[in-house]
Amino acid sequence: DTLLAMSNLAISYYAVHRLADALELREEVLTIRRKLNGPEHTDTLSAQRNLANVYSAFGRRAEALKLREELLTIRRKVNGPEHPNTLSAMTTLAGSYSSADRYIEALKLLEEVLTLQRKINGPEHADTLVAQSNLASFYSAHGRRDEEIKLLEDMLRLRRKVNRPEHADTLSAMTTLANSYSKAHRHLEARKMREEVLTLRLKVLGPEHPDTLAAMSEVRRSPS
Repeated sequence: DTLLAMSNLAISYYAVHRLADALELREEVLTIRRKLNGPEHTDTLSAQRNLANVYSAFGRRAEALKLREELLTIRRKVNGPEHPNTLSAMTTLAGSYSSADRYIEALKLLEEVLTLQRKINGPEHADTLVAQSNLASFYSAHGRRDEEIKLLEDMLRLRRKVNRPEHADTLSAMTTLANSYSKAHRHLEARKMREEVLTLRLKVLGPEHPDTLAAMSEVRRSPS
């Protein structure tokens, strides 16, 4: 298959930072896919997503954003609003909106993705927790500390319910929440959580593991 070979070659070019060559191939593949298969075919949509990624890597954000907006419109039409491919397209477009300083549109998409993930998969599903983390990161980047902390506290509650207290994902959620407490000047809560992380790290990994040593450092640096 010539188009598959072109796509694979574009991947190779991209891997060795020959972006101009990768871009030329990606544009050609998308043009041919649209001609052969039409704009709504799965292979066309994959080619469009790949080209948008190369545009983004090239710093051609406006072109990447335009392709991603078009891709989301088609995904909603072809797959419906709750399909995983649609939700993935929404998340990617939200990233493009953020890069373009179109924060209101980015926030709207991230909130919509989380609402849909909760509806489709429930609050404890891995995809829902990723969507919740993405929204919390957006809130953090824009100084919306109370909303960020509320989401992170809920995530930790769910992590503790779904996983063991010593699970890596639970400990990561605790560390992230402790950092947010610190940024919100809630230092006692931050220190208490970091001490709990350290206790669990010592129990699971021992005193000499790098993650335990990092947890010790975090406790030492936390205001009492």
